[in-house]
Amino acid sequence: MCGIVGYVGMHSAQQVLLDGLEKLEYRGYDSAGVALTQRDGIRVVKSKGRLATLRSKLEELSLPQSSCGIGHTRWATHGEPSDVNSHPHSTPRVSIVHNGIIENYGALKERLIAKGYTFASETDTEVLVKLIDSCYQGEPLQALQAALAKVRGSYALAVLFKDYPENIIDLADIYIRTIFAGIPFTLLYNVTSALMRALGDSKRPLYFLLVASVLNIGLDLACIILFNMGVFGAAFATVFSQAVAGIGSLIYIMRHYPELRWNKEEGRISAPHCAKLCAMGLPMGLQCSITAIGSVVLQGAVNGLGSPPAARLRSSSACRWRVSALP
Repeated sequence: MCGIVGYVGMHSAQQVLLDGLEKLEYRGYDSAGVALTQRDGIRVVKSKGRLATLRSKLEELSLPQSSCGIGHTRWATHGEPSDVNSHPHSTPRVSIVHNGIIENYGALKERLIAKGYTFASETDTEVLVKLIDSCYQGEPLQALQAALAKVRGSYALAVLFKDYPENIIDLADIYIRTIFAGIPFTLLYNVTSALMRALGDSKRPLYFLLVASVLNIGLDLACIILFNMGVFGAAFATVFSQAVAGIGSLIYIMRHYPELRWNKEEGRISAPHCAKLCAMGLPMGLQCSITAIGSVVLQGAVNGLGSPPAARLRSSSACRWRVSALP
């Protein structure tokens, strides 16, 4: 019986997969392999024999750390135990590990050969991955539904798509947590820029915003391309640039607007002033919450369309936010 392990997270996928496969060794196997997401695509490493052989091969290759991958220990059913027949099986766009039997793999293989596909192994799994590849038009779920509708058998799969190396939900969680950690800096800039505008200075907030935007773009490129920090790098770049804008605005106010400096006399709480602030602030807060709820509903609907539409909406929202911040 084959063993399947999959991982998406912040730790080394290679190590997690190997540890997971080690826990499945009791099931019996004749070969093992892993598929790991890399900057240039999916890297497959597999070997006949014990898991220790695969570990040694991976140590020799010394691949860059990956945060997403699938692993497999194989008990041969179609094809002899060998490096070629072991899992994962891949195309340039798709990689899978498979447990079970595809009963109609022979007929499917003939159709795929007619379409120009070639085969190196004797396995039904290679037929399945190339069937999925033939159905892939940019949406993984649709490709799987279309391919599996043609399959007869009993099976379990773990699938990696080159265009979708990590689950968008896990990436969104990393991004949101990092952005939330930087909310105090966003609030600081909003407050200080509003104070400057209230005093008739609309240029300085724009200058700080422009500096933060240019810094954000530069850090995005550095964190993602140079330091390979991925989604966390994009979020960190945003938080850092907002911190620069917020702290810079605060320092400017403290130096150039003495009337805004804190003093104990003006720090007393005034009940009439608090009442006026609540009378103005609560309706404004309610209005903003309605807009925010509408945005959440819209984002939820777009997320259901897949990763590309969700990414486009996020990008357009970011552009709109920067334009709306102009005086």
